[in-house]
Amino acid sequence: MGQVEAYVEGIRDLPVLPEIAQRIISLTDDPNPNIAKIADLIQMDPTITANILNIINSGYYALRREVTSVRQAVVLLGLKQIRNLVVTMVSVNHFVEPPGSHIKLSDFWNHSLAVATIAQSLSNRFKYAEGSNVYLAGLLHDVGKVIIQCFYPEDMSRIIEVIDSDHCSMYDAEQKVLGFSHAEIGGCLTRKWKLPQQVTESIHYHHRCHRADDHVFAAILQFSDYITKVRLYAVYGDQNVDIIFDEEPCWKILLATFTQKNLDFERLLFEMDDEIDKARELVRQARGG
Repeated sequence: MGQVEAYVEGIRDLPVLPEIAQRIISLTDDPNPNIAKIADLIQMDPTITANILNIINSGYYALRREVTSVRQAVVLLGLKQIRNLVVTMVSVNHFVEPPGSHIKLSDFWNHSLAVATIAQSLSNRFKYAEGSNVYLAGLLHDVGKVIIQCFYPEDMSRIIEVIDSDHCSMYDAEQKVLGFSHAEIGGCLTRKWKLPQQVTESIHYHHRCHRADDHVFAAILQFSDYITKVRLYAVYGDQNVDIIFDEEPCWKILLATFTQKNLDFERLLFEMDDEIDKARELVRQARGG
C-alpha cells in the first residue's frame, strides 16, 4: 500500500459518496440509459427532488415554462445535466466545517462549482468529444483539501504554518509536510468511490496535467482551476499562487489540441465570468439559499 492510500485508509468513517449519487452516475453512464428509472430514483429523495425543481425553475436556467416533475426535467435538460445537479446537491451538503477552519466551505464550493461550470463550458466550446465527465472532475477536484481539514486537523495546522512562513501555495506546503498533496488524496478517494477513471486521474493530476494519460481532459480541468483562481477569491492557501498562463502546460496543451479554435486567452477569461456567477447562484441554491 502506498503512502497516499495508507493516509486515506487511516481515516475512521471514511466519507462515501451517497448511494443516490453513485447510482445516478452509474445509470447515466449506461450506453442505453432508462430515463424513467433515473427519474424514479431521484424522486425517492424528496429533498433532492424539491431542490432540483427549485433550481430548474429559478433564474439559473431561465426556462420559458415551469417544470413540475423530475421526468420532465430529465427530458428538458438531458441526463448529464441532471446527473451533475444531483451530485452537486449531495456533495455541497456532505461535509461539515469544523470550528476554526481555515478553508471555509462556502468559499470552497464557490470555487469548486466555478471550476466545474467553466470546465463544462470549455469542453462544449471546444467540442471535446471526451468531455462528458469534466463537470464531475471540476466539482470534486479539491476534495482532498476537505479530507485533510476534517480528518487530519493537525496536518492542516502544519500546512497552514508553512503557507504563512514560506508564502507558498497549499499544494507546495502539502508536499513539504506530507510528501504528497490534496490532488493525490482526492484521486485516491474518488477511485474508492468508483467514479469514472477519467475523473479520478484528472483529479490526481490537476496540478500536473501533462503527466496524465488523458492530458487533454486534465488540462481542461487545470486551466479551469486557474481561471477560477484569477477571477474569483481563492480558497485559503491559493492566495500565494502566481500564474503565468503562457508558461503553463495546460494552456500549451489546449493551444496544441484545439488549434482550429483560434483560442484567445483574454477573451476566454472574460467570457468565463458568467460561468462563475452561475456557479455562485448554484451553490446558494444547493445549500438552501
